[in-house]
Amino acid sequence: MIKLKDILTEGKVSYKNDVTKKKEIGIGAHFVFSGRMKVGVFHIKKIGTIQFDPMNLLGMKGKNDATPNSIFMFGGMAVMLSGQGIGKELIKTIFKNNPHIKHITLYTTDRALGFWKKVGGEVLGEKSGNYYMRIDK
Repeated sequence: MIKLKDILTEGKVSYKNDVTKKKEIGIGAHFVFSGRMKVGVFHIKKIGTIQFDPMNLLGMKGKNDATPNSIFMFGGMAVMLSGQGIGKELIKTIFKNNPHIKHITLYTTDRALGFWKKVGGEVLGEKSGNYYMRIDK
């Protein structure tokens, strides 16, 4: 029996910047592919030094240090692909293809917290089920 996971992981996990149509990190939307199949999207809001709690969702802005050499991102994969390893491969690919990026910072909720912890994310702050996290290279 062929599993969905086997079909999807035949292709390499990659991403394309929606503006430039190239496999590069930049401000804006990036589509995620497994092989040729579009499986998700993530957005990068800022690249460089990211202030703690940049959108002030936790009401803690400025209470911790800023993180240099970072991207601040949000987005996700298709729910039906949960647990297939695509998100984990995407994080590895982002770090591998962008040696200047040392950290990924993001907000998440209770629903995805387990995933982000599994890929090495550290919770830096929390308020009412919203978490601010950092993943180090």
